[in-house]
Amino acid sequence: MILEMGFGNMLDVMKKSGDNRMRKIMVYAEFPAPYRVAVFEVLSKYYDLEVYYECIVTEERSRQYAVQNSSFPYYFLNDKCGKQRFRQKTKQLRDFDFILIYNACWRSGIYLSLVSILQRVPYFVNNDGGFVGKKNIKDLVKHFIFGHASLCFASGVVSANYFHAYGVPVSKIRFHNFTSLSEEDILKKPVSYEDKYYFREKTEAPKNKICFITVGQFVPRKGFDLLLRAWKLLDNDRCHLLMIGGGSQRKNYENYIETNRLQNVTLLDFLPKERLFEYYKASDVFVFPTREDVWGLVINEAMACGLPVISSNMCLAAKELVENGVNGFLYEMQDVQGLSRKMEEISGDSDLRKVMAANNIKKMQGSTMAAIGEKHHTDIEAFFNEK
Repeated sequence: MILEMGFGNMLDVMKKSGDNRMRKIMVYAEFPAPYRVAVFEVLSKYYDLEVYYECIVTEERSRQYAVQNSSFPYYFLNDKCGKQRFRQKTKQLRDFDFILIYNACWRSGIYLSLVSILQRVPYFVNNDGGFVGKKNIKDLVKHFIFGHASLCFASGVVSANYFHAYGVPVSKIRFHNFTSLSEEDILKKPVSYEDKYYFREKTEAPKNKICFITVGQFVPRKGFDLLLRAWKLLDNDRCHLLMIGGGSQRKNYENYIETNRLQNVTLLDFLPKERLFEYYKASDVFVFPTREDVWGLVINEAMACGLPVISSNMCLAAKELVENGVNGFLYEMQDVQGLSRKMEEISGDSDLRKVMAANNIKKMQGSTMAAIGEKHHTDIEAFFNEK
């Protein structure tokens, strides 16, 4: 009965569909990440859009630089004016044709879902991936909210399985390729030997070694301590490791490197995107030892630059995009010896690296932020046309 209530105003929507007005949409998202903003820019071409950001971020820069050139109106819920507007708009939610929720499990997302149900406004839920937890009150909430969504947008099979686990039928799931890439980020072919040498001249990547690169904050969750333990087991005279990200664990990593007399390891702090991509192009293999990543957009970036990927099985992007032996390798998280063996294997096989590089570039073609927005628009319009 409640599910039917979610479509109770569809006749009103259909009556409006004959005019030329744009559908009106409210969007809720955690914070203004560039890969979200780019999608909203596409949607703003088709809809009368206003966006509400929770704005809980780990870096203050995320709030300002991502939205400074936005062409659509946006508000922050941790600002008094933004919060007041959000409350006012949710009291009259039927002024909107539909709601798009990018995190339905945060408090404001839960609230917006419930109001949508009560006011009979269709809402769509996006999910980039997730780990199914033990059955508790939070999981019951997910089951209820996902189940009453009009559509669920999944970033791939892993995300779809996540929705399935909370009772969402296949008929409600729509797919898109989650990414943080623009068209110009994706190479057309693998980096040539001459170009790789050029990028090594511009970076700390050595000219005469097989270069492994990893990217992420130096925090325990990323598993870089496990990578250093695997590096200790590797015959790394012919290899070099670049660790890029910076963070609270840097001193611990430096101490481990010194104590264990590890060779050919370079630690670097955070790099802006343009500079980071130079390091990708200077490298040979991307390795990601994470203990848990709900997605892991660095996987997309590395693949777009033609790098084979070695990742733990606790990175959902890798589980979605990496096929063992074809464009990289997956290994069991915490299996330090397994990680070391994969690095040893790929460092000794230049032909394998070339094949994987080409396969990854091919796989990333067309996988852009703009494509996500266009796919959302197609799915949303199909939903309304069917109704």
